[in-house]
Amino acid sequence: MCKLRGFRPSRAALYIRIGFQDPVFWRAYSDCRHGYFASAAIRPYDREELLAFDRMSAALRYSSDLGDIPFVFSTNLEPVGQSQIRVDIQVDAGKIGLKLIDRHYVGKLYAAVFATDSKGNAVGDNWGTVDIDFAVEKYQEMINAGIRFSVPVPYKIAKPSLKIIIYDTGSDRLGSRRHQFDN
Repeated sequence: MCKLRGFRPSRAALYIRIGFQDPVFWRAYSDCRHGYFASAAIRPYDREELLAFDRMSAALRYSSDLGDIPFVFSTNLEPVGQSQIRVDIQVDAGKIGLKLIDRHYVGKLYAAVFATDSKGNAVGDNWGTVDIDFAVEKYQEMINAGIRFSVPVPYKIAKPSLKIIIYDTGSDRLGSRRHQFDN
């Protein structure tokens, strides 16, 4: 039976030396690594970004589509050799939580597109944000046309499955859709 005899930090506090008292080996020492290497600059906590990541990660694990933010999309497989899929997305602007600031409607969408193989293994993804800012005079035009943007997604197999997720921080709504390419 071993008993912890004590420990003392050594080697610049990255290793701990632990001593054991044992009937066979009266004193045995073991070096154990502890701690981690952190970056020198501490990044400030961003609640909005953390919440968006959490909501979008949950939507990724959810097998069904979510329709709180309606959107349509089209895909375009780039020419061979580039290994990218361009996903063109059009979001219904009427369902987005926009704020009126100085005669401008302002908002932010988080968008992510994930590519997986037939077994569900990730083969590519792209996360990003879409900053929305347009004048009050353009409101009706934006409601009719929607918010349009494109997302390039790298992939490693011929025809992956896609999951597109859109999250709106203003209204705390989320939309997601799946797409399977025809073989």
